[in-house]
Amino acid sequence: MNQEVIETSVEILGKTYSIKCPRTKIHALESATKFLEKKVKETKKSGDVLGSERVMMVAALNLAHELESALQKLKAIQDQLDEGLTRFSQMELRPEAEVGY
Repeated sequence: MNQEVIETSVEILGKTYSIKCPRTKIHALESATKFLEKKVKETKKSGDVLGSERVMMVAALNLAHELESALQKLKAIQDQLDEGLTRFSQMELRPEAEVGY
């Protein structure tokens, strides 16, 4: 399935970047750009980082850290669900399981 790729542009910190993107993903790109712009502005506002490239790099590192933390939490939740499902299926398999009546 071949998606039509178009060239579009995004603006971050007043600088325009040309990007090729599948037409069906334009809205996702726009949303991601707004999110990144917000994070970049937060990084810049902190005053700890100077220079546009450096601000973007620090913002990207912060986002990568947030993503990694979220993925670790998601993995822990998935492990808990798997453990619960395993225990539940083992309970179902026991014919002598008490109903509690």
